[in-house]
Amino acid sequence: MLRTLLLAFACMGGCTSADSSPSLKPADLPAHTRAPSSHTLRIEGEGTEMHSVFVDATIAEIHQAIVHSAARRVRTNQHTGDGLEVLIVDESTIESLIRAIRPTGTPKLSWLGLPVRWRIATGCQTSVLEVRSWPIITELGPRSVVEYRVRSEQSEAGRRELLLVPGDAVILVAGSTTWPATEEAVRPPRSAASEAMGWGNYPAEPPVGVVLLVPRFDAGE
Repeated sequence: MLRTLLLAFACMGGCTSADSSPSLKPADLPAHTRAPSSHTLRIEGEGTEMHSVFVDATIAEIHQAIVHSAARRVRTNQHTGDGLEVLIVDESTIESLIRAIRPTGTPKLSWLGLPVRWRIATGCQTSVLEVRSWPIITELGPRSVVEYRVRSEQSEAGRRELLLVPGDAVILVAGSTTWPATEEAVRPPRSAASEAMGWGNYPAEPPVGVVLLVPRFDAGE
């Protein structure tokens, strides 16, 4: 019996590696988590909320709603290749943003707690969007590291990283040839990101309009 328990703990320890394969099972929510509002949840603890928001909206409407939220774009040369747009937005605008993109229901919530490992935000058989996040303390105060990548059959994942201050959140959305997408655009161009977010079958099936990453730095005070 003791030998069996030791083997079980050894396996659990091996799964905590940052390079372990993505986990489909979300971490348990911390105790004292606040009750959800109609669209968002406020988790008490240190970690990051991940909201995958299925929508009934065109890509043009989603981009316009993000622009109206005063989000700041993050651009690198790699973003063009995988079709992913990354933006930083003030946490206080999140609920109004979600309402504006016509969610088909309560966003799917996962808690990115410890151990630190890649987790699937959304994906299909050919493309997957993965994220991981953890809190750190710097000379300037608490920060949250957020890493994200898009893996597909056509290309290897290009890992990218952000450092967020308290009050900031990340928006991950399928991009277009222009920013924002033109008013007549119904869906984004085909890319690893748009495939992962399920845009191939829109409007027959609701796609993931945005993935929101909302770091938490305290015990909900």
